Amino acid sequence: VVYAQFQKFMSHLPSAYFSLLLVVLVAFQSAAAVPTYKVNGVDDADVLGNILLLLSELDVETTLVPERLWKLPIRQSVESAIQPFGYYNSKMTIIDDGGFISVNVFLGSPLIIANITLEVVGAGRQDEWFSARFKQFPLSEGQRLIQRPYDNFKANMLATAVSRAYFDFPWQVARLDLVRKD
Repeated sequence: VVYAQFQKFMSHLPSAYFSLLLVVLVAFQSAAAVPTYKVNGVDDADVLGNILLLLSELDVETTLVPERLWKLPIRQSVESAIQPFGYYNSKMTIIDDGGFISVNVFLGSPLIIANITLEVVGAGRQDEWFSARFKQFPLSEGQRLIQRPYDNFKANMLATAVSRAYFDFPWQVARLDLVRKD
């Protein structure tokens, strides 16, 4: 019955008006779905870019109650964005400012590398060329921990091992131990 009434109503509307109404509704819906973020407190362009990249993938609804339901995904995205740059102890406030969401970030101190232990185990240990490449580890003690050089080094060493015919090259241990001093 309701569908029949809707059809009768629609038959009275010119199709051009209906199409225009549909386009306006779709445009309004898609424009309202993606929030705009303003991130404060981050000066490093790479860190800020990573934050904005991850936030751009979020679709949050700020009308959810309690507020933590829409703030938690934002908080998690910001933390995921800054950790590869060595920031593991950040603080932030998130505010719905009407037309946009303000994320105020205090990064805190970055994680500084205190100790590095590198060792080649197996056939590669006797290969001077392989060992020399292995010792070109891109991070050093006293530097801020940045995840990308570490990951790139591991990938390059795996490719180097394969190129040297170490086809059974497994990483016996490849890890970052994060120890916080409180």
